[in-house]
Formats: sequence, C-alpha cells, structure tokens
Amino acid sequence: MEELKSSDKKVLAQREKLERPPMEPIIISKQNNPSLVEPN
Repeated sequence: MEELKSSDKKVLAQREKLERPPMEPIIISKQNNPSLVEPN
C-alpha cells in the first residue's frame, strides 16, 4: 500500500506544478528588470 501512496503523492505534485505557474522566474525577472514591478 505504501507504494500506491507514494505514487499518489507524485501525481498530486505533478498536478500542482501544472495548475499553478512557477513563481521563481517571475521573481527573477522582476529583480533583473525593476521596471516590471512599476510599469509606470
């Protein structure tokens, strides 16, 4: 049963990655381009 649980966790992790976009690239782009934080 433990093998099934671990596989389920992997599936849930994959779903979470697909549902919400990664934030790290956005944060990095803001650090590299401060103009993105304030479009004005």
